[in-house]
Amino acid sequence: MILFKLIVVGDAAVGKSSLMNNYLGNPFMDNEVPTIGVDFGSKIMDGKKVILEELKDKYYKKTNSKKNTDIDVKTMIWNTSGQERFHSIVTSYYRKTDGAIFVCDMTRRETLEHLNYCINDYNKSAVKPLSEIGAVIVANKSDLLDDQEVSKLDLDALAEQYQIPYFIVSSKMDLDKITLVFENLANQMFANYLENPIIEDPDMINLNKPRNVFNNFKNCCTII
Repeated sequence: MILFKLIVVGDAAVGKSSLMNNYLGNPFMDNEVPTIGVDFGSKIMDGKKVILEELKDKYYKKTNSKKNTDIDVKTMIWNTSGQERFHSIVTSYYRKTDGAIFVCDMTRRETLEHLNYCINDYNKSAVKPLSEIGAVIVANKSDLLDDQEVSKLDLDALAEQYQIPYFIVSSKMDLDKITLVFENLANQMFANYLENPIIEDPDMINLNKPRNVFNNFKNCCTII
């Protein structure tokens, strides 16, 4: 089992809980209870279906495994509160994470602008810099068309600034797109793992540890 630790960050009421719950198969709630501190979820992915072929081939080669050997990937998801009073608790969870989802609300422009603070705050507090983890920006509530305050151009600029791909989704309606968010992150994290593996399970094989991580799956891009 390969274990990845993933954190979800953003202002209060941008839909972080709904995003996580949607991915975990829980029903959407219009009146989601605000997260107190940090909420937790986890899910096991079938790596044979989710991980890209070139990464699987590299994994099999490095571990001397037979092709089509099972690759189980478990994501531990920490959904953080966007309330300022929990800031010190939230930043303590930045340490040793393998991936991050930075979430804004398309109907509240200030939540997009505040992602600059969230991303820089992550870089100051985390063990791994943003360049060495899997990361995406998620613009949520795309279904509220009449209330949009965030444009694609705004998201293009932010994604270009930090070289992070972004996704435009609705936590209420877009199960397939939200699954794609987590699968994209899984591939980013898996690519980093192959370059700099951290063994979480004693049954896992210890790989070599080459330097100079380069992640082809984190190029700035748009998924709408």
